[in-house]
Amino acid sequence: MQSPDERARLCAAIVDRLTFGGHIIETGTNSYRLAHTQKAVR
Repeated sequence: MQSPDERARLCAAIVDRLTFGGHIIETGTNSYRLAHTQKAVR
């Protein structure tokens, strides 16, 4: 079984591999996830 640190490192590596060399497409719309996260932090 993996520790939480190992899982976080693996997740970061997967995201890095998926996004490397990718293109970010801005749609001009508001992000529900960003707004939800910002509201939770406050």
